[in-house]
Amino acid sequence: MNKSAYLGESSIQMLHTWIRDICDPDFICKTILDQIILDQLVKEGMEIDTTGIPWMNQLEDIRKNYEKKDGFVRSEHEDGSIFDACFKDKKPHGVIRKMNGLGDLEFYGCIAYGKLLGVCWKSVPGGGFMISSNVVFSGPGTIYLYPDCRLGFSGTFKDCLLVSGLLIEVTGFESDERLQGSIIRPVTSTISNQEYKMDISSSELFSSFPLLAEPYESIFVEVGESRIPGAGQGLFAKVDIAFGTVIGFYNGHKVAAEHDFDTTSPYRISLDKDIDLDIPEHLTNLDRYQATLGHKVCHSFDPNSNTDLFLHPRFGLIRCIVTIKNIEAGSEVTINYSYDMTTAPDWYRIAWAKHQKNVRGLPDWRMAMLKSGINIFEK
Repeated sequence: MNKSAYLGESSIQMLHTWIRDICDPDFICKTILDQIILDQLVKEGMEIDTTGIPWMNQLEDIRKNYEKKDGFVRSEHEDGSIFDACFKDKKPHGVIRKMNGLGDLEFYGCIAYGKLLGVCWKSVPGGGFMISSNVVFSGPGTIYLYPDCRLGFSGTFKDCLLVSGLLIEVTGFESDERLQGSIIRPVTSTISNQEYKMDISSSELFSSFPLLAEPYESIFVEVGESRIPGAGQGLFAKVDIAFGTVIGFYNGHKVAAEHDFDTTSPYRISLDKDIDLDIPEHLTNLDRYQATLGHKVCHSFDPNSNTDLFLHPRFGLIRCIVTIKNIEAGSEVTINYSYDMTTAPDWYRIAWAKHQKNVRGLPDWRMAMLKSGINIFEK
């Protein structure tokens, strides 16, 4: 294909703007590509295997309900999902975008007569992106980008998980001029020859690469002695961090949910209502496990971060640490453990009582002594 490459910081910013556009529900893919150009390019595209892709069937339903034979259509549904699609001769023929009801990008690409032209994009839980030359986002040559859309992996993937690949950084983008800038692909460079592989925990093995540090996380945080009395080690910001930034990851064994946290591991965290993540006690030290650092984050009732779901290319579906305030370099990262007070461990209930005294001005004998001007012994 006739491609133009754009490199440098300005091009990276252009790439980020393009990504924001295609992920914006209010952005409508109105540009219908020149059909002659598409017809000329179709022989260069990749044949699409629609097996296991439910939205392909949804496209057919949309077409049947569409009054015009050819052209662009936007279909909005009660669940909040959106389809932007182009059709010709009753087939998808142009830019296709599918967004789910949560506003996540499930697919963005250009299809002509059953062939994918260039690459396609999708977002994954937590804010990462997959870029692939096939609609199932598997196989060699697939790219994963972290939420900053600068760091990522390139290699062989299966169902959005990394089979084997290398760490990359984005240096710009390239675009096929004949696709009028509607589809672009990141230009990347390899950072090192360190091979990364899928490392999903099982009941028998927590991690196959326990000392291979998470590269994205290493940009933002490091472990040090917590400033919270008695808390041990904590997590600290290495750089100034804006609110809404994913900064770390909480990996663990997937075990049945347990709500009596006073009798379970202090490193257990909820993944969802049925599953918890837990780290074996003997692997909580950095000399034995440092593939993720989220288990080092300490509790606060006035936290600067929170947790969210994250589909990690190495660890699968885990939790991430995401900031809810701006954090200055050197500051300690904290989250609210959000235990149920009826089953919370003793230290949590005590901390909650102290917190309530501070924020609500509940009775405190020290303050009463300082503020009282009454001498009960005077007559």
